[in-house]
Amino acid sequence: MKKSATPPPSPPPGPSPAALERLARERLATLEPQLAARGPYDHELLEAYCQVWARWRQAEDGIAKTGQMVKGPRGRPVVSPLLAIASKALSQLQRLGARLSLDDLIADTPAAPTTSSGPVVDRVRLAEILGAHPDTITHWTRKGMPVVSRGGRGRESQYDAFACVAWWRQQGGGNAKEAAQIRRDESQAALNEQRLQERRKELVARDQVILAGQSYTKAWAAKVRALPRRFVEAGIITREQEAAAATVCRDVLTEIAGWKTMADVARAAKGKSSRKAKARA
Repeated sequence: MKKSATPPPSPPPGPSPAALERLARERLATLEPQLAARGPYDHELLEAYCQVWARWRQAEDGIAKTGQMVKGPRGRPVVSPLLAIASKALSQLQRLGARLSLDDLIADTPAAPTTSSGPVVDRVRLAEILGAHPDTITHWTRKGMPVVSRGGRGRESQYDAFACVAWWRQQGGGNAKEAAQIRRDESQAALNEQRLQERRKELVARDQVILAGQSYTKAWAAKVRALPRRFVEAGIITREQEAAAATVCRDVLTEIAGWKTMADVARAAKGKSSRKAKARA
């Protein structure tokens, strides 16, 4: 007899979509005046940041209620899927926060024991975020890592995740994976900026530059070749001297054609200045 399929586990409880929207609005109301006081900022980017922050807060609140392990489909404990959601949201928040310069905002904000600039986590969760042992978090706390509220008598210390990540980076924290991610983000940002400049006609494609340069070169080369004839027509040289003048013009064009770098141009200009100086002497 065929066994019935085991129903999948129900998702861990968390705030409703309405609550998620409320969290994003509250976060926006907190950050918007601070950013506005500092100068112009990208409002759409800030809204995206607040939406991700609300998702982080929702996941962290769910983890706080259900724990990091939940009951799986066979009744066995499994890792809560909220952990993956929270970790992904944190990564997005760090990138969006960097584009909004929120690290500077956090550094400029006076520390207060009852408020925080980012999600509040305990020592174990902060250790997972920073890829360290919980005992290392305790050691860093003694060295000055910011704490929202200190624990005691069975209570865990609470940490502002963003402030702690900023402090950790200032102390030289990081790893090869994070450095590679930063390089990829910077490369992508540079590529996006280049594409934007192309759309705004601030940056011209290489092929167009080469084509324009070739057209310009052909035009002034033709003018140089026509100089001997125009000198004759103007009475500057005789008809018999036209051939010699044409040879000089070809030599000049051949020399210019040999310039491959700006160093070649500089040497040619320096040689011309030296000849002028000798002529004056």
